[in-house]
Amino acid sequence: MNDSPSFLKVNPEKEEFVTAGGRTFACYAIVTEVVTGKTDLTAFLLHYAAPLLREGDILLLSEKLVACAQGKARPVESIRPGSLARFLCRFVRKTDYGIGLSIPETMQCALDECGAAFGEERVVLPGGGVPGRSGGRPLPLYHPAARPLRRPRAGPAG
Repeated sequence: MNDSPSFLKVNPEKEEFVTAGGRTFACYAIVTEVVTGKTDLTAFLLHYAAPLLREGDILLLSEKLVACAQGKARPVESIRPGSLARFLCRFVRKTDYGIGLSIPETMQCALDECGAAFGEERVVLPGGGVPGRSGGRPLPLYHPAARPLRRPRAGPAG
């Protein structure tokens, strides 16, 4: 029987209760206002989540909520992938759990966030990886999104 407040919802296709490590956890979504890049995440959490938390509770935030609050979520229609993004995404393995960097739009977001390192007009990836055949091993294409890479900028001498 569900005795949770009406503003707590169970996400569609999710279980209300999950058991892990011999403990059972209740899993609810908190109905809130829309989160944008202008949302103060701390104030938002204090307003919506803090009043619901009890000693020992664990609050999880979705990646989407954090991305929206950081102003990093963009409508896919607004993303204009460049030729580098269209090229690199062809080398990313598609998975069952999400699109990751396997489409030009998400690859473009990673490049916008992290930049790209270039050497002699070719893409150079950390660890020496270059897009191409890898003998069956996964190519290290997630590395550009893992840490910022910036092309050195010319500055004043001296």
